Amino acid sequence: MKQKIFLIIITGVIFYIIQPAYAELYKYIDENGVVSYTDDYSRVSKSEKKSIEVIEEIESTKEENAPAEGDKTLQKEDTQKENPATELAVLRKQLDQSKKELSEEYNALDVERKRLLQQRKTAKTNAEKLSYQQNIKNLNNNIKQYTERSKTYQKLVVEYNNKINKE
Repeated sequence: MKQKIFLIIITGVIFYIIQPAYAELYKYIDENGVVSYTDDYSRVSKSEKKSIEVIEEIESTKEENAPAEGDKTLQKEDTQKENPATELAVLRKQLDQSKKELSEEYNALDVERKRLLQQRKTAKTNAEKLSYQQNIKNLNNNIKQYTERSKTYQKLVVEYNNKINKE
């Protein structure tokens, strides 16, 4: 019984820790009249905040540069030949798609966690308890895989932000 409670607590902690992160991109005009971008709102001075704009999506100038639908990998080789603005637009679009997929996966894991909490309450026989334990193991494995994908996504976001800050 203690093991089951421990697994439920660990599962809850993991869900709390691995909530998807969302990054916003800000566009503003600095004191010299130069258009600048940042992902850190605190870097923008008070006077520059008057002109700040939240960037929802950077649109590509060429539709053929967009990744194929369902393509989950970043196509660096293709985008390196493009101009920097187009490359950033393609990367942003791919990051948005990855963020959406991670969010959907997180929601599915949360639904499964809630289902298992209910299963724990109703498990009476040894077979039901064993089934519950196996389901918890499967959920924990899925959470581990999700966490790895989330870390990879976060690294790609940092790379993207670094490219924006270079321009």
